[in-house]
Amino acid sequence: MKNITIAQSKDFFKKATEMIIELGAKKVDNHYPFLLDTIAGNLKIKVDKENKHIFSVYTKFENVELAKEKIKDKAPNPFSGKWNFHIINMPVDNVIEIIKNQIELIIKK
Repeated sequence: MKNITIAQSKDFFKKATEMIIELGAKKVDNHYPFLLDTIAGNLKIKVDKENKHIFSVYTKFENVELAKEKIKDKAPNPFSGKWNFHIINMPVDNVIEIIKNQIELIIKK
């Protein structure tokens, strides 16, 4: 596993944050600084600022039961509602695209 450079980590944080805002996430003052309205209710989102070995975006559904019902095939944690993304050994733009594609599947249309 290759280490992620400081420049790659900063680039990931910037692009991931821009992407979730473009998808409609609202900034909130919380441990999860973004909130996105989805088909499974509110999704809390936090982009990892310090990526050393793996790019990470942490998410958690507020309503675990609704998330389990609405997005069975995406498999959020059935107890906590966490639905995290951890990706290694890929260019930043590819990582952003993978995460974006997954989140777009659950956005209210």
